[in-house]
Order: sequence, then C-alpha cells, then structure tokens
Amino acid sequence: TFLPLFKQAVSIPFELYYDQSQTILRGESALGTLNGVPTFVVLDETGHVREMRHGVQSIEQLDQLTKR
Repeated sequence: TFLPLFKQAVSIPFELYYDQSQTILRGESALGTLNGVPTFVVLDETGHVREMRHGVQSIEQLDQLTKR
C-alpha cells in the first residue's frame, strides 16, 4: 500500500492502519460502522475509542487530536 509513503511524506507522528481484510469497512470491528473515509480514531492507553473524526483533517486538527 501507499501508507508508509504517505506517512513519511507528511511526517505523521502517530500510527496508521490499513484494514486489508476490510473488517472495519464492513462494520464488523469494535469501531462499528464508519461513516466516511478517511476516518481518524484516537484510542486511549487501554484501547478504547476516545474520539472519532470523519473526513479530511488539517495538520492542525490532527495535531490537536494527538494532544488530548
């Protein structure tokens, strides 16, 4: 996938994930149904969803997500 190149190009300071099995796309994961692509999911230290945002986010918006 292009994910490693994308992460390197924009210097993203968090992990990215590609769901090759499409479990998330089908709504069969713990995240439920996602309403848009891209979707940014912030997990806490125990793996629970703290926040979810759909659609394109600015670098500033993503930066705010990582500092909460």
